[in-house]
Amino acid sequence: MLGIAHPEEEFAFFDPRGARRLAERNTRRNKALRNADRSAPDIDIGAELVKLAKRAPEVVPNVPRGTLTVTQELEHQRVLRPEHGDPCSESEDERDRREIAAARDVFIRKIGRT
Repeated sequence: MLGIAHPEEEFAFFDPRGARRLAERNTRRNKALRNADRSAPDIDIGAELVKLAKRAPEVVPNVPRGTLTVTQELEHQRVLRPEHGDPCSESEDERDRREIAAARDVFIRKIGRT
């Protein structure tokens, strides 16, 4: 059983019965909350987190995509990228650029004809 329903009555604004009814409801609600608090088990959150961490799978970091070198000279402080990146991604980028340029040329030719 989740609770007991009681009929609601409407009271006039200055009717003291409304204030008494509100006080009764607040008293019953607070008493029910205290009883629920007493019946709930106490949980050690720290111990539960330790158990959860022991059951969690090991975290494997991602493979780095590249390296960066930072110069220590005061005059020329900058980040140096590696000279050669991944050759596969460069060829894919070049291929994509060629396809885009070819599609652009075809589009321009079609517009020029019409």
